[in-house]
Amino acid sequence: MRVASGSASPLAGGSLRAVVSGLGIALVLGAPLSHAQETYLAGQTLELLSGFSEGSSGAVVMQEWGKAVERVLPDTRVVYRPNAGGSTELAYALLADAAPDGLTVGSHSTNSLIGGREGERDLNITNFAVLGALTRTVDILVASTASGITSIDDLRARQVPVVLPVRATVSGDYFEALFVNALFGTRIKPVTGYSSAERNLAFQSGEADLIIKQYIDAIPFIEDGGGIAIMKFGDGAVPDILGDPPAMSSLDHDPAFEWIIDYLNATTATRIIATRKDVPADRLAALRAIFMQAASDPRFVEAASAFTTIDPSPGDEIQAEIEALVGRVGDFETTVDRALACGLHRAETGETCGD
Repeated sequence: MRVASGSASPLAGGSLRAVVSGLGIALVLGAPLSHAQETYLAGQTLELLSGFSEGSSGAVVMQEWGKAVERVLPDTRVVYRPNAGGSTELAYALLADAAPDGLTVGSHSTNSLIGGREGERDLNITNFAVLGALTRTVDILVASTASGITSIDDLRARQVPVVLPVRATVSGDYFEALFVNALFGTRIKPVTGYSSAERNLAFQSGEADLIIKQYIDAIPFIEDGGGIAIMKFGDGAVPDILGDPPAMSSLDHDPAFEWIIDYLNATTATRIIATRKDVPADRLAALRAIFMQAASDPRFVEAASAFTTIDPSPGDEIQAEIEALVGRVGDFETTVDRALACGLHRAETGETCGD
C-alpha cells in the first residue's frame, strides 16, 4: 500500500545487515491484534509525524515503517508528514497538540530528556507514550592512531585538553564529551562549529584526536587504520571489527555521576515512535502491537537495512526504563547542569569538581 505524502502539513518543511531480535519476533507472533483493536483502526487514517529532515535516512526509515503499517492493517491509511527543516521540537509540539484518539503518532527521542533543559520540558519523552524503538544504537569514542591514545586511562593521563569536534553546544556529542569528563576525570574539549563532514575531516587530518560516532559509522575509521575504538557509550554489542571496546559501565568512574551510564544506556533506543500519553489504554496497546508487527515486517526490514540495523524494542519496556531513570535522578535539569558544569570545569582546568 502507498504511504501518502502530506505536503499541506505545517511540517512540510555500504548496506548493513538487518537484525530483528528474537524478542521482537516472539511478540509479533504471540500477540495478534484483538477484534476490538482492529475495529478501532479499520477505515481510519493514521498520521505519522516525522522529526527527521526530508531525504535523510531517518525520514526514509519512518516512511518505510508507515508502509509496513499499511501492510499489517490493509484497511488503514497512513499519512506521512515530512519535516523540511528537521525540527524535532516542532514534531514533538505537533504530536503534543494532536487529539488523544490514537490516530496520530510521531518520532521522538530519549535525547529530549536533556533537550528539555532548554525550555521545552513539556515536550520531553516522559510526557509521551512510547510505542517502541526501531533500533538500538551504541555510540563509540574513537581516538586517532596518531594521537597514541588507546584507552580511557591514556586519555586520563593527558595533561592538556584533547579536542573533539562537535556541531554545537546542544548536540549529543557535546553532552557526551562533558559527561565522559565528569565520569572519568578526562580533559576532552568539545569544539563547536563543525558539520558532520567537517568533523570527519578534522579527525582524519589530525586537527582533532577524538571523534564520537554511532558504532556503524565508526567502522570506516577503524578499517582504514586511522582510529581505534576506546570506549562504547552503552552495554550493547557492537561488531567485532571495532575490537571489543569496553563499555563505560565497566570502567572505574565517579559514583556521583553513575546516572550518566544509565542515561546513555537508555539513549541507545533510537528511532522511537510515540503518541500522546493520554491515548486510551486499549488503543495504546493496539498501537504498540502494531508497532512491533510493522517493525518486524520482512519487507520493512529489507528496505530499512540500507540505512540502519533494525532491532525493535517494545514500547512498554522503553517506557519503564525511562521512568526508572528519571525516578532515580530526581530533578533531571539540575542534575544534568551539574554534570555538564563539572565536565567543562575538568576540560578547562584539569581540576576535580567541588561538591
